Amino acid sequence: MKMKNNILILTNLLLIMSCQVETVEFYVATDGSDFDTGTIDAPFATINHARNTVRKKIAGGYKGNIIISLRGGVYRLKETLIFGLEDSAPEGHTVRYKAYQDEEPVLTSTELISSWKKLTSFPSELPIVAQGNVWVANIENAKNWQFRTLFDGEKMLSRARSVGFVPTMQCPEPTLAHRWEDLNTLGFPEGTLRNWDNLEDVEIFIRPTHQWLVNYLLLEKVDEQNGIATTSIPGTYRLCKVKNKDWNETCWVENVLGALDEPGEWVLNSKTGKLYYWPESGKPGDNISAPVVRELVLVEGRNVDAVEGDMPVRGIIFDGLIFTGGDRDVWTVEDRGIQHDWDMFDKDNALVRFRGAMDCAVTNCDLRNSGGSGIRVDLYGKDIKITNNKIFNLGGTGVLLCGYGPGNKDV
Repeated sequence: MKMKNNILILTNLLLIMSCQVETVEFYVATDGSDFDTGTIDAPFATINHARNTVRKKIAGGYKGNIIISLRGGVYRLKETLIFGLEDSAPEGHTVRYKAYQDEEPVLTSTELISSWKKLTSFPSELPIVAQGNVWVANIENAKNWQFRTLFDGEKMLSRARSVGFVPTMQCPEPTLAHRWEDLNTLGFPEGTLRNWDNLEDVEIFIRPTHQWLVNYLLLEKVDEQNGIATTSIPGTYRLCKVKNKDWNETCWVENVLGALDEPGEWVLNSKTGKLYYWPESGKPGDNISAPVVRELVLVEGRNVDAVEGDMPVRGIIFDGLIFTGGDRDVWTVEDRGIQHDWDMFDKDNALVRFRGAMDCAVTNCDLRNSGGSGIRVDLYGKDIKITNNKIFNLGGTGVLLCGYGPGNKDV
């Protein structure tokens, strides 16, 4: 009887041990080193290196859960952090990127801007009220870094915007019969638009024809004599007066020195590499920064056009992290709009994006203060949990779920 009891106890112990899921944990800290071992006392410095370490461990046959604990501080990403199929969690397990205890790890793409000088020689276009108040910084490689968002800490600063005006063109009736005609032409009142030297930097912000949407459109040509401008991409609707509304302002010009007339505003001239800023405090602080990318994190599997063949990334969880500081989207001719162009199909314009993913999650996170959207789930997305997050002060959509389209696939 005693032997049977001992065997029963041993069996139960073995069952308990077999039910315990093995977990390994790595640590990342802003004062760590990627030459260290990733322990609590010797943390890694970058999330990239932690991801690569996890990738190697999974490739080596590890079959348990993995936790990457991020200590508090600011992690500046110079490019999108990508998780691919090789980063999938072992089957039935998870890879969790989480905040360490109650600390606040902040993921951002912003790069600090320094070496400000007070502007003493005033461009003719600069309003008199701004003269003596504006500072300027040189932006290296500005042609390839045409950011649309600027921050003071996490506060988004206002880009200079002109007084609004009403387009001079009336839409032909019936509107729907002319839905796809001439979507690039804007008639404007005298003096509202100019053929600026850096026209590629200038955007119009407009309600085109209808009241339920707005477009940001880059300018391609401005004919000042005839009051006609051409945008580089088409608007959602014709660039006409808003129907059935007697509004005085439905179109504005942004990012021109002539509109820099209030504290807190800024203008970027990528042609000269100059960033102009009128600080509210009288002098730029130490935390003025601009974003490098729109998309901070991308979880991307294999997406195919055929009905079968998608391979999703599995089991990646983001828990308790802060995502902030992405840039605003810029439309291109290749973009495909979703429902009045309220967003774009399959576009890299969110802080966190799943594109071919399954059994992943964003939980207990803050997604805030960014020029673009918060979270996107594109194409193949299954069992993605988005729970208990705070999403606010964004320039785009909070959460967008957009698959392949109705009837295309069973995902």
